[in-house]
Amino acid sequence: MIELFRDANYDFLGKKWYCISLSLLFILVGLGSMVAKGGPRFGIDFRGGTLVEVKFAQAPNLDQLRAALAQRGLGSSTIQRYGPEQNHELIIGLEQQGSGEEALDAGRLAILEALRATFATPTDKLDLNQVGLDTLTERLLAADPIALAAQPGQAATRYREIAETLTRARDTQRGGLFRSFEEVGGMEEVPPAVANFLERNAFLSPFVVRNIEVVGPRVGQQLRQKALLATGLALAGILVYIGLRFPQWVYSSAAVIAVFHDVAVTLGFLSLFDYEIS
Repeated sequence: MIELFRDANYDFLGKKWYCISLSLLFILVGLGSMVAKGGPRFGIDFRGGTLVEVKFAQAPNLDQLRAALAQRGLGSSTIQRYGPEQNHELIIGLEQQGSGEEALDAGRLAILEALRATFATPTDKLDLNQVGLDTLTERLLAADPIALAAQPGQAATRYREIAETLTRARDTQRGGLFRSFEEVGGMEEVPPAVANFLERNAFLSPFVVRNIEVVGPRVGQQLRQKALLATGLALAGILVYIGLRFPQWVYSSAAVIAVFHDVAVTLGFLSLFDYEIS
């Protein structure tokens, strides 16, 4: 057996007052920070607002994106990276400004407009990276690049199959984004006439919106209340269990104090380093 420590006889209790003092100091500083900031910093899912998850083909220019958001009155929005760095994924968060569903929808549209303006996406062409299955099928059926108009039933089925192939390859094999039309033309299931039509009449935006989450202030308040209630009930359950498990009050009291200590330290840490509670 490997012996990592020799004469492992450490006087932990002899240093208890140093540790207790340091811990109390950290808790007081953390609580003071929380009071100074007007309470915990809740995430948008607890406050209400809009979260837009975006994936980019290449690493985006964050300063340029922030400037575009600020020009549309969204200077208070937050931009956060998530996932592996090579995936180039961001979450753009906007706290609700105003009241009602109209304000939430306006925030969502403003973020999308800022993205399109920043990356100069045309509005008169089909965006192959954003289009859905049904819309793509309709556009191909209307254009009829492989001349199946004389066979309406076959045309609808065939163009549906091609659209499914394209959207499935985009979402599962390309990570949600085609980088070039060579990727489209190189697919055996896509006829050359369809690939040529898309290259002339569509474009590939350098980003794709993966998800949009809109949370109203009332829902956010309910989530906050339920989270606090769940935390309180969990702590109460722990207290009951500890009281039954350790009949001697000294041990049960110490365990209860330790639980509250960990919660207070965690909240203080989140407040000091300005982390969101979401």
